[in-house]
Amino acid sequence: MLAEHKNSGINVAVKIISKAKIEKTFSKNGIEFMESELCEKLTQENCENLLRTLETFEDNEYYYIVTEFMQAGDLFKYICKQPDQPLDEEHAKSVIKQLATGLSVLHSKHIVHRDIKIENILVTSFSRNSTFKLADFGSATQFASASDKADFQVGTHGYLAPEVLKGEDYNCAVDIYSLGAVLHVLLSAKLPFWDEDRSEMRRKVKQEALDLEQDPYTANLSENAKDLLRGMLAKDAAQRFTV
Repeated sequence: MLAEHKNSGINVAVKIISKAKIEKTFSKNGIEFMESELCEKLTQENCENLLRTLETFEDNEYYYIVTEFMQAGDLFKYICKQPDQPLDEEHAKSVIKQLATGLSVLHSKHIVHRDIKIENILVTSFSRNSTFKLADFGSATQFASASDKADFQVGTHGYLAPEVLKGEDYNCAVDIYSLGAVLHVLLSAKLPFWDEDRSEMRRKVKQEALDLEQDPYTANLSENAKDLLRGMLAKDAAQRFTV
């Protein structure tokens, strides 16, 4: 919801989360809902590539997370407003560098986002020098140490890492895969392994090698761009690039 802060008069965004829905989605599976706590922790890091939380509170029915208001919207809207689609490599590089900066803060705190996608990336403007911010930490969790793993399946199809689809334990490497999928969208205007049949797309993600040479959407990319995509979208999480 769009709201106005009474004392300052500035516009803010308020995310309103049903406690009954959290109970159904998280608690019954033994998963701790951490969004309010993580939003406050991450705001203390003062990273311009993470959406800033101004306040959190709750009542009997809802949690409320008050954040800065991003009038330009999300990365999907940003892409649609650009004169060149897909983005050229220099343009895409500036976007990914900013998102990797935000992600590095999460991973340094052993926080895994688990739902990085273009709709969860907000922008300050539609210009090439816009600031890009990771947002929506509703699926995020924090590990006690770098060696910890999770098994709760959460995320968005097309951005989910192979190990999540296979039901295997996973770590922060799933975020690198998702960010690699975002980079693929920026450079080719489509998700890697895209298929209208969701079950077929899941099969491709789990089993098929990433072929950038035969795909007309990616064949003309530079070798540096292809190398980055291969490293971020590696099937084996242990071989995947770190942030």
